[in-house]
Amino acid sequence: MNAAQRRVGHGKADSVSGHGSGRGQYAVWTASDKSKRHSLGKGALTAGSAILILILAISTAFVGNGPNIGDFLERQYLSREAKLAILSDHIQQTLDGQSILVIAEETEVIEPRCDFNKLNAEFAERIGASAFYEFPKLTFASEEEAMMAEEDFRTANQYNEILKTYPQVDVVVVLNHLPMDYQMLDIWDVKRWNRKYHRLPPKLILAEHPIYDMRRPIKAGMIVAATPDSPTAIYDYKKPLPKDIQERFDQQYLLVTPDNVDSMTKEYPGLFMEE
Repeated sequence: MNAAQRRVGHGKADSVSGHGSGRGQYAVWTASDKSKRHSLGKGALTAGSAILILILAISTAFVGNGPNIGDFLERQYLSREAKLAILSDHIQQTLDGQSILVIAEETEVIEPRCDFNKLNAEFAERIGASAFYEFPKLTFASEEEAMMAEEDFRTANQYNEILKTYPQVDVVVVLNHLPMDYQMLDIWDVKRWNRKYHRLPPKLILAEHPIYDMRRPIKAGMIVAATPDSPTAIYDYKKPLPKDIQERFDQQYLLVTPDNVDSMTKEYPGLFMEE
């Protein structure tokens, strides 16, 4: 499957209010939530060199005398492999026959054995995606520039342009983080989308984006699956990851859906913000 390597222009998105699924109207976000958005999103953005710096810092803290970056990246690769394997199984079991768009972010291949771009493309193939859009990787003149860059690497307007290109898909799987201003995505406004395209907006699946303030859109069925880090995740970098895919996934992630969001809320306090 060929990745679409198109750049989407920047711009200011129209402000839209969130609504729920076609079953009724839900208040996905309120005005009081907007002040919380920025503090939540700052930790969510990633980009090329900045990721590498973060990996080095974290691995130094856990490993001690400095990381073997190849081994550390392989660990991240195996973790993502497990996440995408479990997520693809879930999609095949619950969304078979639906038209799916996969959105990913191209990243620099630092270690040949850990090609995350290939992993993303294989995931799209496995679930039978109708389309695969890959943002071209972000480049900076220096690592300092990457760390100091403005937070709006990607914008809701860019995503809205992509979604306008594929208005007939049933599901959008986002393998990277959503943009900082994700509350400005057009798909949250069900009535407006329906007037424009004569159908409900596509449902979302979030592989990476934090779901701390996403309980309501998950409950409403606008987000049909998410795989956030588990609050009880085990990160022991001195022990090898389990070979079993399910065990590897369960050690680090959760699979949250509209069907289990209530039980997940009770089982993992702090997974979602208090409403």
